[in-house]
Order: sequence, then structure tokens, then C-alpha cells
Amino acid sequence: MKGTICLYQGEELGLTEAYVPYKDLQDPYGKRFWPEYKGRDGCCTPMPWTSDGPNGGFSDGKPWLPVAMEYLERAVSEQSGNADSTLSTYRQLIAFRKAHPVLQKGDLELVEVRDDFLAFIRHDGESRMFCAFNFSNAGQALTLPPGTWREDLGTLFRAVETEHGLSLPPYQAYFGIETSPQPRAG
Repeated sequence: MKGTICLYQGEELGLTEAYVPYKDLQDPYGKRFWPEYKGRDGCCTPMPWTSDGPNGGFSDGKPWLPVAMEYLERAVSEQSGNADSTLSTYRQLIAFRKAHPVLQKGDLELVEVRDDFLAFIRHDGESRMFCAFNFSNAGQALTLPPGTWREDLGTLFRAVETEHGLSLPPYQAYFGIETSPQPRAG
């Protein structure tokens, strides 16, 4: 969608909310309403840069909150060389968006909106990209809008050609570049 991408610290590593023992809590709400509400500290623990060394490589000193030990197996050092890691996926998606200015500043034209499916066209006067997202656990038929479209293979996602046309597998996306722009009404 149009706008600035916002990633919450640790999301790119696949981190979940950490358990912080009461004795280590810093959040006043967590201390006051413990144990019904544990506060916000579980999503503010240090990000693990390495799986070994003090505090997951976050700091040589004592951090404000403890490093969640379950995070160490998802540290940056553990994911950096793994093409199948969450970190690698985020890096690829950010690079894909950066490579396509139409995804950064283009206007949005909704094509289809359902609870389990979203399709739109991003356009900036120079190029158009058709984007479709299957949010369901079942494949869905994919109908391209008028124009000549070529699937952009720069992402991790793929549509599947069937005897009836294109199909979008479960939890997949399609990104198509218009190769011969349609005439626009003046």
C-alpha cells in the first residue's frame, strides 16, 4: 500500500513477544497489573545480533531488559547466511520494493477486495504494476486486468499456470509489470 514501511524491532527476525520475569519488569503498567497484564516489556527486549557472547551482541553492559534466551537461535548472525530465513525474506522484499519506484510513490487503483483476497494496480504515470494477494489456505483463480502483463520474478512469490489460466497458491502473491501500457483517457 502507499506509505512508509514500518517494521517493529525484531519482526525481521521472526521474534515473538518475550517472557520477562516480574523482577526484571520496567513498565509501570506491567508491574501494577501483574500477572493479568504483563506490560509492554516483552516486545521491548534487546534484539539479538549474535547467538553467543554477552547479551546476544546487543551490549557489553547490562541492558535495560534481559535478552530473551529463546531469541538467540534467531539472532542476526544465525540468519544472515541462510537464504530461507525470515531475515533473508525481509531483505529480499525490501530490495524488491526499492527496485520498483511505482511501489513507493505510485497511486493505487483497487481491482478486487475480499476477506481472503486483495488485488490492486499501482501506477505512477510511467509504469503500472498489478499486485494480488491470496490470504487463504486454498488456491484462487487469478484474473489479470486488461493489458499485457509479465510476472515480475524478483520476488519469492509465484503464480501457477493451469489449463484455466493463472492460479495463486495459498498465502502467495503475484506482481505483474505491464509490458504494453493501455491508452489512458485524457
